[in-house]
Amino acid sequence: MKNVFKISVLAIAAFFMVNCSDDDSSGGGGSANGWSVGSTNYTTSITQRFATGSIENAITAIDATGGQTNLNTAIVIFSEETGIAAGTYRIITETDGQLPDANEIMISAGTNYDEATGEYGTSYYPVSGQTVDATVTITGGKAKIVIPQINVTPIPLGSGTATTFSGTIIEQ
Repeated sequence: MKNVFKISVLAIAAFFMVNCSDDDSSGGGGSANGWSVGSTNYTTSITQRFATGSIENAITAIDATGGQTNLNTAIVIFSEETGIAAGTYRIITETDGQLPDANEIMISAGTNYDEATGEYGTSYYPVSGQTVDATVTITGGKAKIVIPQINVTPIPLGSGTATTFSGTIIEQ
């Protein structure tokens, strides 16, 4: 069940990457709008909201527009009950294929997405057992998500070395 959810999240992100157009982009926003995986920094080029149910509850940040290889994404998933809302959220590791509770968010990152194959080079998820909170503010209907450094591991487990993730994702 865990893999089904993870694959679903990545498939949704891939769908948005393939179907994004340049008209959705308002620029990268500089280093203040992006994320890092290990020592590699990514700048948000476009963002997309999507729903896993009847409410918009996820934001995908993409560092390049569709039609290219080596795309990189960061995905933040909120509770289906509350949707995307201001507040402080505990960052959790996906468990049993369930979505987060009202005071939780899930984060994943994918690097080196290849549109031709429909696959990421590597996908990362938070290491379980961490107690880290992200802060979300809403201005003009757009979310700003500040994620302090957390430890992440490549999926599938054992496919690479654990590293860190942090970022500030500003919805465009």
